Amino acid sequence: AGLWQHYVARLGLADVMSSYLAEAKPDTLHFTTKVEAIERVNSTKYGANSYRVTSRVRRNGSVGTHTSTFDHVIFCVPAPDVLAIRGLVDLLPRWCVDALRRVEYDSRDTVAIFYDGSMRPHLS
Repeated sequence: AGLWQHYVARLGLADVMSSYLAEAKPDTLHFTTKVEAIERVNSTKYGANSYRVTSRVRRNGSVGTHTSTFDHVIFCVPAPDVLAIRGLVDLLPRWCVDALRRVEYDSRDTVAIFYDGSMRPHLS
């Protein structure tokens, strides 16, 4: 399967994440949360391949730190930000880290406009 999966996102990028989440069927979701660190731990609840995640959480105008343990973790952040999460690079295969470090972004926008065929005479 590899690192990359390709989708046609007819409903936008939220459609891609919805697909991943539908497949994963998570017990919990954490929004308004910035993951600061992750480490592999041995959990009595989740087993030897569990992950302790330390996050900065924003609730009711205040920010606090929260730690939770999970059996799986999905990150939905740009490549430069995911590499800044303490401990994550140590958990990924080297080829994944190298691929993430090579990601470049282009600030140009692309617009595609499609017209019904009946508009052709009016556009020439």
